[in-house]
Amino acid sequence: MAMNTTKNEARGQALKSELWKVYEELKAAGKLSPAGTDVTQSVLPFVSPGNSFEDAETTLRAAGFTIPPHPKPELANDPNKPRDWYAVVARISPFAESFPFKVSAYVTLLPQSPGNYTIVEKVTARFFVSGP
Repeated sequence: MAMNTTKNEARGQALKSELWKVYEELKAAGKLSPAGTDVTQSVLPFVSPGNSFEDAETTLRAAGFTIPPHPKPELANDPNKPRDWYAVVARISPFAESFPFKVSAYVTLLPQSPGNYTIVEKVTARFFVSGP
């Protein structure tokens, strides 16, 4: 059953605050990497396995993430698809800018199986740095 929207919006705002805090800590420590910096542990209190997909997406939208449509089942026929092709990848890009660099935040929600967007099976989150 979906959580009420107000709760998800509050959770999204708390997630956004947590991501800013972690970003500032990583930036100060020089630990942001172009190859990606894992911040999954900071996201799990807000969006975690076992949550409904609807709640997870509402929380991420409230935190400022853009969420693409769910992948279509016919993508399963593409031999070049990644292993977890049916995951939903939410992003904030740019999350932060520090000229000449841009930091983007990504949260990947993996459903239990292709086409079954009811419960979140796995969550991963990363910051990526891009620039010149």
